[in-house]
Parts: sequence; C-alpha cells; structure tokens
Amino acid sequence: MNILIVHNKYQIPGGEDVVVENEAAMLKKHGHRVVLYIRNNSELSEGSKLKKGLMYMESFFSVRVYRDICRLIRRKKIDVVHVHNTVHRISPSVFYAAVHMGVPVVQTLHNFRMICPGATLYRDGHICEECLSGSYACRHYAAGSCLCGENSDSLEHSYCHCGCGKANMKSVRKASVRNCRMHTGYCYLPAIQHACYRGSRLQTAAVVLSLELQKISGIWGKVHYICLTDFNKEKLQSLNSGSKRTLIPSSHIHVKPNFTPDMLKSYNYSISMRNRNSHDNDITVENPSSSVSRVSVDKLSTDTNGSHAELSDAKLDELLCSIGLSKDTKYYLSLGRLEHIKGTHTIVKAFAHNGKTLVMAGTGEQEEAIRKYLEKHHITNIHLAGQLPHADAMKLLSKAEALVICPQLYETFGLNVIEAYSFGIPVISNNIGNVASLVVDGVTGAKGKNSVSGLCEAVDKFENSDRQELSANANRQYEEKYSEEKNYEILMAIYGNCLP
Repeated sequence: MNILIVHNKYQIPGGEDVVVENEAAMLKKHGHRVVLYIRNNSELSEGSKLKKGLMYMESFFSVRVYRDICRLIRRKKIDVVHVHNTVHRISPSVFYAAVHMGVPVVQTLHNFRMICPGATLYRDGHICEECLSGSYACRHYAAGSCLCGENSDSLEHSYCHCGCGKANMKSVRKASVRNCRMHTGYCYLPAIQHACYRGSRLQTAAVVLSLELQKISGIWGKVHYICLTDFNKEKLQSLNSGSKRTLIPSSHIHVKPNFTPDMLKSYNYSISMRNRNSHDNDITVENPSSSVSRVSVDKLSTDTNGSHAELSDAKLDELLCSIGLSKDTKYYLSLGRLEHIKGTHTIVKAFAHNGKTLVMAGTGEQEEAIRKYLEKHHITNIHLAGQLPHADAMKLLSKAEALVICPQLYETFGLNVIEAYSFGIPVISNNIGNVASLVVDGVTGAKGKNSVSGLCEAVDKFENSDRQELSANANRQYEEKYSEEKNYEILMAIYGNCLP
C-alpha cells in the first residue's frame, strides 16, 4: 500500500509525535510505502501580525493544504490517507481533499476535541462533560438542586453557587434543556461560556465554529475514526445523541490502542527527522516550510543501529550523573509535561512526603514553581531532569523502579505506560480515566486514590509487592495487547474496512 500520513505538530513536542513516528516505521517495516505530510505550529510565530492572523484564518480551511494533499495523492498514488492532528496549520481541508480524490481517509483521535473544544474534558480543576451531556443552562433552565445537595436559583449558569463544580443534572433540568431552543442535542455553548480553549471566548468560538462547519458539511460521516480505547469510542458516539441525523456511522468508529516498539529487542523507536539525502524512498517527509510556496521533500531516517548498546550502563551512568545521581541510586520516574493536568503537584508533594528518590523528566508551566518549592522546603530527593530527547528518557525509564503517573483528567491514552511495560517496568498511578484503566492493581503496578496520601499508599503497596512478578506481568501485558505486531494486525483490518 501507499499510505499518506498527515500530522500537525504542536509547538511543544508530545506523545502524538512519537505515535506518528512509530506507526510510520512499522508500516515501512511491513513493506508499505509511507509518505509523511508534516506541518508545525511553530510557523504561527513567524512573520507580521497580519500574516499570523491570516495563518489562523487558515485553521478553518487551507487552500494550500488542500492542493498539497490532492497533489500528493495523485503523484504518489496514495491508497489510504491517515490523519493524526490537524490543528492549526493543516486544518480540516485534508479531509475534503481526500474525499474529493476518492481516497479513504482515517483519523486517529489523540484527544477529545470533537466533543470538547478544549480537547481535554477538563475545566477549572475538575473533569467536565457539560458539552457532552448537553446541559447548557439558558434562561429557560429551571431552577433546582445541585448534585451536591445545595439549591441554586441561577437561571444563567449550570453550576451551583456553592462552587462545588458539579453540574445541575437532575431530571427536571434535563427536561427544561430539551425545551430550550438553544439546545439541539449535543451542545458546544458551555465551552464558549467558560472560555475552554486557551481561556479565550473568542478563540473558543473559533474552534466551535470550525467543528460546527464540519458537522454541517457532513464530512464527519465520510471519515473513519480510530479511538484508542473503548471508553473514547463511547464518548465519540455521544455526538450522535439528540442529533436529527447520524453524524458518524458506528461502522466508521474503530478501536486501536497505541503501541510502542519492543524496547528490549530492537530499541528502534529512535526515529528522527533529518534533512539528509537518501535513496531510501520507503518513507518520505513532505514538510512544507511557511517561507516557500511549494512542498519541499525531506527524508525520515530510521536509526537502525540502535540496540542494547543504546541502553548501556555507561550511557545511563553519564545521564544520571548529569541529573545529580550516582549509578547505584534507585529511583522512581515521572515522565511528561510538568502541568497541573498531569498531576505534577500531587506527585511532587507525595515524594516530598515519603522521601523516595524521584526523577522528573519533562518541562512545562509548573517547572519554575516546582524548583522554588523544592528550594523553599529543602527537598533533595526530587530531581528535575528537564526536557530530554526521547532516547534519553527511555534510558531513564529502562532502569527505574517504577513509572509514576497521576493525571487529573481522562487522557486519551497512556503511551508512557505501555513504554514502561515494554521494558517490564511496573506503573504506579491514581484511579482516573484511561491511564488508570491500563494499570492493573497488584498485577502490573499499583493504584491509589487521586490524592497525595493515596499516591503515597500506592508507592508503599508497590514496595511491599513481588517486584519480579509485577515486572513479568507488565511485559506480558505489553506482548498481548500493545506490541507492534498486534497493532499492525488491527491497523490493517481498519484499512481493509475503509477500502472500497
């Protein structure tokens, strides 16, 4: 097959980029020709204010991207277009181009943006499904009691004055919403009300407008979607709830988890974008620069020299030394962005309390606050490694006692979890959403309540467990569910379902 993979990178690298690279390498390995069309949101920081404004307008529809995709489909004789992220530079125009050219198009949903303009189903420090439940409170909304038991006399807001954060979802209110002309089944209006996208009502309204235009055009019904879990599939299907027509046929929604290559066998996840001349045309990167009008072609080079040597003790010792640890130090690892939604604050406080050595690899909005917290309280057992190349992060993971995660929202998957499993590293987590569902308490790791004390209890539970058994179970879980071969089998079945 000739497969076009389309991906829009965010300005801060994330797990989606790793998934794209892994899938491209997997498809190439199985004999397919892969073409990558890559854009990067760092382009939005270039040029004058007028140019930036025009770029944002292209997030609704980009003529340039439409033409690029059509040209690639025609020239490369593409059989399937596989889309990952489209925000902002690629835009939904990729879907219209694929449909126009008569080529099946598949999108992997890495977040909840189709059902939540903020993409996370998370707001003001708590999980929010207000849009998903269609519980927008207009002036026809009847007053009633909140889920917390308090009374609310508000006719304009769907949250109680007590600030409990619970929606007024009792039956009398649901009936009132159904009779409101502002409500048409699924409703994005609460997102605008609460400025869910970047804290701006204007930008949120722009996202909502883009989603509504896609809905009205019927393009959603022509795309096949890959959800990473059954939980995510259920959420996506809620788009059809209350709608006069089926927006997405059930036959167009598939489930395929992410995967990671077997780190201990091949260690070939180390895929990097490099501008180099190569005669290997199995994978081609179509990486348009914002400064040119045509598509420039680079190559995606796969590091096939990586092996167990990449995980050598010498290289790991050097890395640990740069963090401030000796080679014999036993440590836990937190891997990912340092943000509130990742539960960074809970992890820091838990390990400040229990005194265990913790390495935090990543950067984010809370990094400076964490540094000040550690200095203020003279905490020396927590080490900030900063943003590391993926290869270095995997070196740290390969020798960690356990991976520690504490998401405050559903997440759409937990790539770090299956990366840990591939090394046979257990996982310690809280009990929220998809990530927690990947961790089997007492089998592949330990789980606790979503609190500092709950996380401390989970660490204690882990330390009193048979770690060799946990490690064996974690690796077995990877082999059975998240291996490359299993993932390829599922992906080919999805492609086959899409092809005429």
